[in-house]
Amino acid sequence: MRFQHIDAAFEVCRQHKSEAQTAGLDSFQLKEIEHYLLRSLILLIVSQYEGYIERLFIKRAEKVGDSEIRNLMVEITDKRFRSPDLGKINQMLTMLSKGCCDTFRGQIEVKQPQVKAAWDSLITARHAIVHGANAGAVGLTWTDLESAYANSARVLQALANSLGLSKKDLNQL
Repeated sequence: MRFQHIDAAFEVCRQHKSEAQTAGLDSFQLKEIEHYLLRSLILLIVSQYEGYIERLFIKRAEKVGDSEIRNLMVEITDKRFRSPDLGKINQMLTMLSKGCCDTFRGQIEVKQPQVKAAWDSLITARHAIVHGANAGAVGLTWTDLESAYANSARVLQALANSLGLSKKDLNQL
């Protein structure tokens, strides 16, 4: 699963990094630019994921065909995933059914621990940026971020699978 907006932002940031190198900036200045670009991308990725998770749960509620249930899901998910750690996702899935949560946990925590680690690293980095956790230090390099983005998107696919959403459902998000 890819996000065009995030992919485009990565490309723009790569261009800026390249232009900064070509401009002859010293290594300190280059690291500083990369630092700010990295932090911006982390916030963009997690922000996009937050909204997407909410839309997944709402889409699942829409499948019931009851507008009141859909409205309830909108209210429940609103702001719940502003920091979308796996615990909150598991909690929400458990509210639907233990089976949904077990399916999700099996796909992520059991079969793909590297995906869980990628997700957790993005959320930890977001906390460092937004809340000053770890004295605001982000422990991801540019390469780490690209890898974390590629792997973490699998969490969203696993979530969609555990909610019983089809490709057609996902195309309507």
